Amino acid sequence: MGMSVDDMNGKYLRVGYRRRDEDVEHGKTTAKGRPVMGRKGLGKLSLFSIANVIEVESARGGVAHGLRMTVEGIHESVQKKEPFYSPESLPVDKIVVTKGTRIVLRDIKRQRLGRGALALRKRLARRFSVIGEAHGFKIDLDGLPITSADRGDLPMVQ
Repeated sequence: MGMSVDDMNGKYLRVGYRRRDEDVEHGKTTAKGRPVMGRKGLGKLSLFSIANVIEVESARGGVAHGLRMTVEGIHESVQKKEPFYSPESLPVDKIVVTKGTRIVLRDIKRQRLGRGALALRKRLARRFSVIGEAHGFKIDLDGLPITSADRGDLPMVQ
């Protein structure tokens, strides 16, 4: 569970590769056996459509580390024609995760959320079919966990 520094740099931060073909060990399923959701590592960039700052913390083998990616930092890197964007490291004393991976969205683009937190909660619950302790996948919104009940589809089934 969680990512090593090498995993974060070589896999999470890498964009545009063919994970299913190139990653023999975890190309089709994760270490916990969940089917891989994406294809080329582009999905993480979609977070920038609703937030200007993305913080990623991860811990594996007792070693915790983290980074902060910003829209502004990416724009600066592009303007300078740098071949790579290098996110800033998070100070170790600010990292709260002790196992697994935690992704925090900051500087939320309110106009992109539409009808507010309730609508976002429903969209996230419907987007991820692997939510819950049984899957080892947890999403919190404003400190409250999102569950499959937030999908709002159970009353329609009955």
